[in-house]
Amino acid sequence: MVAKDFGLANTWFALIVPPLFTSLGVLLMRQAFIMMPDELFDAARLDCASEWKIFLFVALPIAQPTIAALSIILFLASWNNYLWPLLINTQADMMTGPVALVSLIGIADVS
Repeated sequence: MVAKDFGLANTWFALIVPPLFTSLGVLLMRQAFIMMPDELFDAARLDCASEWKIFLFVALPIAQPTIAALSIILFLASWNNYLWPLLINTQADMMTGPVALVSLIGIADVS
């Protein structure tokens, strides 16, 4: 669907963006925001902060360690991913490390 319907075959966008949205990321960020104390948000509302300002200046700075941990986990998962880049990319110059290694060994024909 990504390659045919959206026309994203052999693009960096199709290679990078879809693996970023995982159920692990949703669960981890949800838990991080639920565990934040409501008193911080109430204090920001008393200072007449909008919901976007509360999110940007109160919630996101508190969630930075969670965002960093999620970034590391998603980077390692993407780095070791084999199937998604094999399905999306058909050009040799768009190969990722695992796909290029397998094509060098001669197990799979990428072209």
